[in-house]
Amino acid sequence: MDNTVIIFTSDHGETNGVQGLIYKSIFLDQALKVPLIIVPPASSNGHENCHGVIKSLVELMDVGATINDYADGKQSHLSQARTLRPLMEYKEQNHRDFVVSEFAEYSMILTERWKAEFDKHS
Repeated sequence: MDNTVIIFTSDHGETNGVQGLIYKSIFLDQALKVPLIIVPPASSNGHENCHGVIKSLVELMDVGATINDYADGKQSHLSQARTLRPLMEYKEQNHRDFVVSEFAEYSMILTERWKAEFDKHS
């Protein structure tokens, strides 16, 4: 466990009948807010402080950046992904000011307070 990162997540949630909808057809919270559980390596800095629930906006690409960080890889300067390691080690409290999601011809931006959805045809 000294050099193992355990990550449990999903690429999206499901509406499962909420408002009569199924699958991930719209940006309801049930489709957006998915579990993300990360257990850092026992040898990592701050591991003893990594417990509890952290409520912060993150994107799926941040999971890849986090794996890359623990593997001592280099992050592409073109990528918008950000490692979650400082958040998990309590070195930062706010990971992102907003997140973006896209599905088919729709896009969405979400902050802690607001959610705006856009239709390509509007």
